[in-house]
Amino acid sequence: MKKIACISLLLVVGVISVCLLGGCKNEDADKNDEYEPTSSLEMSEEEAAALGEKVKCILYFTSADGKSLAAETQLAEFTPKDRRTENLAKKVCELLLAGPQDTTHKNQIPQDTVVKSVHIDGGKATVDFSEAFLSNLPANADEINLIVYAVVNSLTEIKDINEVAITVEGKSPGKMECGFEFNVFQRNVSLISSAVETVATAEDYYT
Repeated sequence: MKKIACISLLLVVGVISVCLLGGCKNEDADKNDEYEPTSSLEMSEEEAAALGEKVKCILYFTSADGKSLAAETQLAEFTPKDRRTENLAKKVCELLLAGPQDTTHKNQIPQDTVVKSVHIDGGKATVDFSEAFLSNLPANADEINLIVYAVVNSLTEIKDINEVAITVEGKSPGKMECGFEFNVFQRNVSLISSAVETVATAEDYYT
């Protein structure tokens, strides 16, 4: 009887140990699932709560000397209902149109420009602006180049966007009189004079 009792006691202890170990593993897994964005920026629970329904976006504006692009971080309203990358991309464009928060940066996107739509297909984002964008563009190719890459570099900060095309009222502006030609553009880091730390996108928080 004593032998049977000892065996039963050992079995009970073994079952309890397995359950405790399993519980610890599940608890650790739950901790790892919380606030662990896929980008290089890791957020604490407090930081994520502080953001609420906002997401950090990296935007590019013309630098003070007018010869390069400078980055700054702004917050965009973004709720779980805005899960589509196209929604975030449109919000980024709208923040660009609203202008920089840093007073040393300049917004050279033509006034009265409206973002009509943003469509993403296979890593390519097509941004459609209103007629005001084309009508009020400067005549200088270098200035147009900075305007275009302010949009391109800002949008390619979003994962899943590798290249950007700009249209006006649904059509590509083509080649301008100054020689600048609208096409499909990829990120151009050579124009960036100052950068900011990489931040996670909204999709990292709402997956």
